[in-house]
Amino acid sequence: SIFFLCRSKMNEVRITPWALRRMLNWIKMRYNNPPVIVTENGWGELKETDGSDLDDPMRVYYYKYYINNVLKGLGTKPIRYI
Repeated sequence: SIFFLCRSKMNEVRITPWALRRMLNWIKMRYNNPPVIVTENGWGELKETDGSDLDDPMRVYYYKYYINNVLKGLGTKPIRYI
């Protein structure tokens, strides 16, 4: 399995988008595919007062790959998202 170890200004974060899909698939199989709401998923950074936090490629990367893995869960036997 591949993960990315990135350091945000908040803490050390492992970016593992495949793990979200794996967990959702586990919930689907274990609990007979209940509807699932994904909350509190994000990339933490401290807000800068000089506006330099507006260029935030790591946040774009983070959401791109996490959303992509959620969408992969909508394959032939989709996970039920709300």
